[in-house]
Amino acid sequence: MRRRAALIVCGVDLALWALLAIIFFLSGSDPAVRDLDVAAGIAVTILFALTAIPAFLLAWFGRAEILAIGFALAFPMAFVLLFAFGVLLVA
Repeated sequence: MRRRAALIVCGVDLALWALLAIIFFLSGSDPAVRDLDVAAGIAVTILFALTAIPAFLLAWFGRAEILAIGFALAFPMAFVLLFAFGVLLVA
């Protein structure tokens, strides 16, 4: 049961990352801030690689399901913290 939950959360993480990558890398924003969008896209991709990919691998092989769920939930939580930090940095 936990393995299936971890795989579902990893699938949601994958969909969220794909949506964010499309938004950041293909945005038609002002050329002056285009590099900030690319930097944010790279940061989200690194965050995804450090949290959701290990979670998926742990869940897929049936190892440490609770840790896999923790890793999978870390991606959206870390993204929210990264976004809040960026907002506070700009404000």
